[in-house]
Parts: sequence; C-alpha cells; structure tokens
Amino acid sequence: MKIISNNGGVFATNSYLIADETTGKAVIFDAPDHTTVPLLDEAVKNGWEVIGLWLTHGHIDHIADHAFVTGRFPNAKVLIHHLDQPKLHHPNSMYPVPFHTPARSADAFLEDDQRLKIGTIDVTVMHTPGHSPGHVGFYMPNENVLVGGDLIIMGAVGRTDFPDCSYPDLQKSIRRIMKLPPQTHLLPGHGQPSTLNEEAMGKSLRPRSNRPLNESMGTRAGQRNHPERSMYSCEVEGSGSELERPLVSHDSTTLEARSFDSGEYASAQELSGGACLPLRLFDFAVGWFRL
Repeated sequence: MKIISNNGGVFATNSYLIADETTGKAVIFDAPDHTTVPLLDEAVKNGWEVIGLWLTHGHIDHIADHAFVTGRFPNAKVLIHHLDQPKLHHPNSMYPVPFHTPARSADAFLEDDQRLKIGTIDVTVMHTPGHSPGHVGFYMPNENVLVGGDLIIMGAVGRTDFPDCSYPDLQKSIRRIMKLPPQTHLLPGHGQPSTLNEEAMGKSLRPRSNRPLNESMGTRAGQRNHPERSMYSCEVEGSGSELERPLVSHDSTTLEARSFDSGEYASAQELSGGACLPLRLFDFAVGWFRL
C-alpha cells in the first residue's frame, strides 16, 4: 500500500491517494478545492489507474475538485452515502466560497459495512453520522488504516452547528470508531495523522489543547472545540525539499511522511510555545505515507 496526501483549499482540507502498487489500482479519498491535481499527477507518473473518488461526506471542502478527478480518469466512480447526495446536487449552497463547483450525482451509494476493494486492499465502509448525516469512514483492517473524514481531528471532533448535524450521532460514531484496534492509523480530514490510541489518550499533536478526546466529547452540541485547529501545521519539523521522518510507530508498522515543500515547519516544541505556521503556506505540499 502507498498513501500520498495533499492538504489545500480554502479550508486546509486533506485529500488522500491510496494505491495498491501490486495491481496498479488507486482511489482518491475526498476532493478539496485546488488540491487533487498533484495527486492525479502522481497517479499518472506511477502508472496507477484511479478507479474511484470515495467521499467521506458532501461538504464543499471535501467534494469541490470532483470534476478534476473524473476529468483525468473518466472511469473513476464517485461514491458517497445517499444521505449526503443532496450536497453533491447543490454543492454551492452551503458555504460562501470564491469558486464554483459543478453539481453531479453519485455513480453509486456507500452503505454501512459495505466491502470495497482497491486492488488487493480490503476496505470496509463505516457509516459515522454526526458531522454530516451521510458521513462515512473507510477502514482498511489489514493495513490498520482509517480514512476518517471530519469525525476526529487532532484531538478535536467535527463541528455540529450545521442544520443537518447531530451531536448525539457524533458521539455514537466516535464511540464506534474507538472500538477499532488502538494502533489504527487515523488519516483525518484536516491536520496531521495520528493513531486511535493517541486520540484516546490525548497525545495527538494539535494546536492548543491537551484535553483527551473523551473530555472533548463532553463539549455541548454546536460548539467547536478548536475553531483555530485548521490554521496550523502540527507535526513535521525541519525544512528542506527532501525531509523524511517517522510520524507514528507502533510495533513493526511505521507511518512515514516525506514533504516536498521547501518551507520551514513548526515542531511540536514550537507548537507548545504557541509558535505555529499557517497551513495555507503549504497548499499543494504533497506528503507521502508508506505502510
């Protein structure tokens, strides 16, 4: 398995390209604005066929680049849960954003406990409503990877102040996800990767809170725990065009990242002192993750 990520767009959202190198099949997970093109370039460069755009939910910062994906790979199937299909039909009605996203319908719908394949990689769909009624996660049990969308984000939880959000549903979804193995690598919709164990223990790297996730879940409905969370770079330290260092290590599995941005990044120590760098400086910086 190879995972390539890019963070960008007006909401500093993550997009992931996950490929099975043995079969050459790949999938894009989420499509933030101005973010997917570098991932599509990587797929072409490696000779991978992008077979799908699989969406964690339908908010505009996760679907805006859908036409770029299907434009480069016309056979790629756009999948979303049926409860979030209306957001694909009316993508420009939710946020006032400085770009236009074309409407479209999904090629097929995702369902809870649905089994999918990326080449030889097994993927299980987990319906995790709360932040959005059709929110899902994509769990790869053999690789201990969860593409989690906006459910859990660096010690915080997804916002629930939109009309179709549900904080009780969000709590149920989080409790369900936290039953997965603690070494599961969480690839969130915003911010840096972590593990479920780090999230449960409050040890994920995030801007300004040391509260464990179970305390964050006590926040009342409609309140964002960390409204500033998407404004900071929180993990990679150092600088240079060939930076490589482990992000998470558990047993024999190591999650590694390589940055191709030449800027400097805030270290964990700098973050603890409040010296953080805006993520918008690093739009289109492609990160590599290998398991």
